[in-house]
Amino acid sequence: MTASLLPSGSSGTDAAGQTGFRYIPELDGLRYLAALSIFFFHGADDRILPSGALGVDVFLVLSGFLTVSVALAAQGPFSPVIFVARRFIRIYPALLVVTIACLPRHLYGDFDAVLITATVLTFTSNLALMEGANLGSLIPSWSLAVEMHFYLVISLLLWLALVRGRPGRSRSDRLSRLQKIALAAFLLTTALRIASGLFRDAYFEDYFNSLFRMSGLFLGAWLATIRWRPSPLLANVSTALAIAIIFSLMLPPYISAADLLEITIVELCSVALILSLATGTGLIAALLRHPVMRLLGSWSYSFYLCHLLVLHLIVNQIPTYTGLALAFAVAHIFAAACYRYVERPAADALRRHLPQKTASEAPASAT
Repeated sequence: MTASLLPSGSSGTDAAGQTGFRYIPELDGLRYLAALSIFFFHGADDRILPSGALGVDVFLVLSGFLTVSVALAAQGPFSPVIFVARRFIRIYPALLVVTIACLPRHLYGDFDAVLITATVLTFTSNLALMEGANLGSLIPSWSLAVEMHFYLVISLLLWLALVRGRPGRSRSDRLSRLQKIALAAFLLTTALRIASGLFRDAYFEDYFNSLFRMSGLFLGAWLATIRWRPSPLLANVSTALAIAIIFSLMLPPYISAADLLEITIVELCSVALILSLATGTGLIAALLRHPVMRLLGSWSYSFYLCHLLVLHLIVNQIPTYTGLALAFAVAHIFAAACYRYVERPAADALRRHLPQKTASEAPASAT
């Protein structure tokens, strides 16, 4: 993810009714912290962040928010095909590179390398995990599968809300329609996940289920249509409180069906963070938009993809904090190289072949 967009100003629209957006550098730092929590969840067992996997839910809310924000900012008619194509081109190159990098370990280890590679590259890895498959070092790919499934659904919903419908309907009315659809989808997927957790003993099946895990993406999509912004004081309080709640939830073990409720809490806290960080006020916002954090945030997607492979190769051989520190450094080096030589060229090609001009001339890429 390289750009974060949010309705600017108090109204959120310009004179023509086109939603305007601006870049929010603080969200780069937030993305990196989310990726870091997942790294420590996988790399340190229960020693640091036993429930650091909740960082995935921060990622999902951000992704839904960013992708829909870019779609709403684009000039010209909305095309579901182009929307999905842009998302595919943006995420697939790095995923392919990491999948290839994992092949030697999967081929020579006790894994079904063909199954792993096929499910990852066809965005069905979450379905394989629901069936109990071992995806080795590519377990993180499950969230990308959920995202791609979401892109297919939201592209249709965006088309229905922004293109189809009664002729002459204003853009404001269409945005209101999309807002209601996204909120209803969030409430429905959340209710289904919580109900399943309460009445079924199928925690891991529920955890990787696209229908249940799209809730954060739909919540982010809803947020992209919201115009209200908190005051600086409320923003500072909300930022500190949301981070404290998310961090506190990452400390206890994350192992039971009842914990699926925590996903919803993290999703709501992520909304509060995005709204609050958009104001750009306070010490936390200043830290998150520091150039170093922004740089690390630009690597966060590749870091997320490669971190488990690096942990398996290093920490399995050196099961100490020294091994964890070495894996931490190597994962950053791999992520930086992948971003520089894979993600950026892919993004440049995307801009050349599928340009998407926004009303504010903001970067076209959302992730």
